[in-house]
Order: sequence, then C-alpha cells, then structure tokens
Amino acid sequence: MREQAVRGLALGLGAFLLAACSIPGEGGTGGEAKPHIEADYPAYMSVESLTTTSDIAVRGHVVATMHKEVDEGGDIEPTIDPPEGDESDETPAPDPSPSHTESKPAPPGVSGKGPDDDGLPMVFLRYEVDDVITEGSGPEVSVGDQLVVGNIDTSAVEMDGASELVEGKSTVLYLERITDAESPGITGVSKDFYVPLSGDNGIFDVSGSRATARSEVVASLSGAKGFPAKKSGTHFTADVDQLKQVAQESGKDRLRR
Repeated sequence: MREQAVRGLALGLGAFLLAACSIPGEGGTGGEAKPHIEADYPAYMSVESLTTTSDIAVRGHVVATMHKEVDEGGDIEPTIDPPEGDESDETPAPDPSPSHTESKPAPPGVSGKGPDDDGLPMVFLRYEVDDVITEGSGPEVSVGDQLVVGNIDTSAVEMDGASELVEGKSTVLYLERITDAESPGITGVSKDFYVPLSGDNGIFDVSGSRATARSEVVASLSGAKGFPAKKSGTHFTADVDQLKQVAQESGKDRLRR
C-alpha cells in the first residue's frame, strides 16, 4: 500500500497518509487526473505549539527549485536464507500476478519511479533566510544562509494540507529537520533538509510586517492564553515581531549574543 511505502518521509512531514485516489478532471497533463492523497496531520493550533515542536523557524523566500524526486520510502527487502539442505539453484519463475507488472518511468524532470508506483512526489527548493525566528539544537542558521526545503510536489499530486511554496514570495516557515537516516528513499539530496511542520500548518505568508497562517488550524499565538484568537472561518494573522516574542517567551529565540 502507498501508506507503507511513503510512511518514512510522511512521518517527517508530520503526516500519516491514509489513502490515494484519482479525482476526475483535475490537474495532470493532457487532462489526466492528478492522484489525490488524503493525509491526517498532527494539528498545531497556536504559534506557541508550532514554536516548541519545530526544529527551526525562519522568514525567507524560495530562490530556486533544485529538483523533483519521487520518495520511494527506502524500504529494504529482507534477505531470506534458503532452508538448510536446500542446494537447489533453480531460479523461480516470475510471478505473473498484476502486482509484479513493470513500473512506468517517472515524468520528465523527476527522478525515481513513476507515479503509478508507491511513492510520494517531492520538490526540493533552495530557500534563502531573511530572518531567524527560532533555532533549535541542529546546525546554526544565519541570515543569508540557504536551506534545502522539501515539500510535496503539488504539480504531480494533490494532498490535503499541502500547497506550493512560490519562488520569491516571502514566508515564515516552521520547519522540521530531516536527516539522511530518516529519509532513505531520497537520493537526490546529499545532506539534511527541512520540511514544513505538518504541511501548510507550518507555513505563514508574509506581507509587510504581517504573517498570515496558511492553514485555518492555527487559531492564536498562545494555546494557554488563547489570545489573540482569530474569528471562525478566517486565517490567523499576527505581526512577525509577535512570532518572535512567542519564541522568546518559550526559550527558543536563540538571539545572537
């Protein structure tokens, strides 16, 4: 099942993938339907919970798309030794069942297997840091650094709670760091990378000094105080300085001293 094949990176993305199906008439090249993935993300309802759970939070913008890749999960096939005394070297006949059909090639510009296989299409972006809001125990990040940020490739699939990070558009990202060991299905990135925490839940769109939560799940700055809270049916908005204040109060500001 797709759930098992992509679960490794899905857990890094903060999502548990439930199912994949096609929605007629949407997306896809040549009028074909894009696969639709349903996902059950952990929900972070306040800036405070995003701050304390994420590995780092930065304000910045995408400067370039590095490459696209299908994460195949990286599952290793177990090696099974033949029973003792079985010296037969006969090669078993191929299984003619449909589950053993050949896979289709990946779309142009995408490495890995094609979309008919159990894999999760990813896009890897070069993201320039304009401001550091929180920093955790990982590598030090400074203004001007460029991070590798992975996201769901929304040009290939539709996924609940995942949308495109547009080049040049200012955002605040609450990120989780993914190590090589945590992403065995990713082969095109030679070092650790970051993903938005719980998809759109960890993304804020920035205009001027205001940051607007991309997900309607975020309702307030602080879960305990519940204040300031958003009105029902709207997206939570706060000043970037308020996001920094939450980081400072939580002890994750890591201000340069």
